Amino acid sequence: MVEIENRLPGLLASGASALHELKQTLNVMQLTAGNIGMRITPLLDADNAAYLRAKLGIIELQIATLTTKCEQICGAQGMASKAASPEKTAGEKTGL
Repeated sequence: MVEIENRLPGLLASGASALHELKQTLNVMQLTAGNIGMRITPLLDADNAAYLRAKLGIIELQIATLTTKCEQICGAQGMASKAASPEKTAGEKTGL
């Protein structure tokens, strides 16, 4: 996590590749939380299993929230950079 925090400013500046890298990291975190739940929950008594499921659910919700925020930030930056330096579409380049 520290590695991604150190690289976050540069990643946000690089647009789509940043979004992909951030989402990839978040997906790994989400899969890890799910795997922990599947592996550990059956070993626990009912109260502790419920507690673990609730806490992992919060983690997964926060990951989903962060994923959405990253998409919004990267999308907004992409829109701003396109407005600042609009590129011509293939049709505009050929006069179609």
